[in-house]
Order: sequence, then structure tokens, then C-alpha cells
Amino acid sequence: MNCGVGSTPLGGENHTNAFWRKERLEDVKSNNPDILIIFGGANDLILNPEIGTSNNLEDKNTNTFIGAYSYIIDNLLTWKPGLQIIIVSTTWAHNDGKDYSKTVTYGDFAKACELVSQYYHLPYVDLYNESGFNQYTVGDPPNNIYSEDHIHPNAVGAKVIASMISAKLIEINRMQ
Repeated sequence: MNCGVGSTPLGGENHTNAFWRKERLEDVKSNNPDILIIFGGANDLILNPEIGTSNNLEDKNTNTFIGAYSYIIDNLLTWKPGLQIIIVSTTWAHNDGKDYSKTVTYGDFAKACELVSQYYHLPYVDLYNESGFNQYTVGDPPNNIYSEDHIHPNAVGAKVIASMISAKLIEINRMQ
């Protein structure tokens, strides 16, 4: 079941559809998943560029990306301790997000995702550094291999993402 809502951030107090909100988390819980894949960061950069710091892992300040992520994970693992959560970073996108923010990039959000995954000891899929999305594959033709609009993956880009997430699922399954 897909509980994602397009064009919404993970964190931010001013965003009524942010993933940390009670209604969104209740939607996940009502579907009672065994595995949850969280793929966030791109809309956070566009809508709320405050990433936060490692301190937000403890204080769960939902106005920051890291604090909201920590709040989400604590909430869901308290509800279902055996829930398998996989954290997926955003990909590189046009100009590394600098068109939207002068202070942070998609790479900064990928580092924040990795920090959260390390803190909670959760599997991490690093699309930003390992998918091959870059200015040579997410650009204008003929460099539009993975995206037609410089941001959203096309069918080929989606296949790359699906392959990397599938590989992580297979790796997790082998360990169980």
C-alpha cells in the first residue's frame, strides 16, 4: 500500500500534510505494514530548508527535517517494534537544489537521511551518491537519461530507484 502524498515534506510545522502529522502516521498504521520505505527530502528542500542537527534526533523538533524523521520513526516503532523501516535518500536533481535554497542541497538532505538511519540502526539506500543521477544524466537532451524535467525520474530513472530498493530488500531478507 502506498501512503505517500505527492508534493509534501517529511517535516515542517507549517505544512498540514507533512508526514510527521498524526493523520499521515495513522494512515500508515491502519494499513499495518511489515515493511515501510520512507523516501523523503526533495520536497523538504523545496518547502522547508531547515535540516536541523543531530540534537534534533533527541528533541524531535518537527519543524526540522531530522527532528520530524526522528519523531516519525519513534512513533512507528513504539506502535510496532518489529516494523522494518528502510530509509531512502533523495536523488541528485537539477543544480543540486540550489534553485530552491541558497544554503542547503539535496546532498545535505541525503546526509541527514544517513544520520537518521545510523542513529536508529536502520537500512539505508543512498540514491544521492549511488544511483548515477547527476548533471550528465538528469539534464537537457541528450543528458535526460533519468529525468525529463531535471527533477522527477522518468521510466528509466524509476527503474534505477526500484532496482536499488529491491537490492536492499533482498539483502535484508537474506539476513533474516
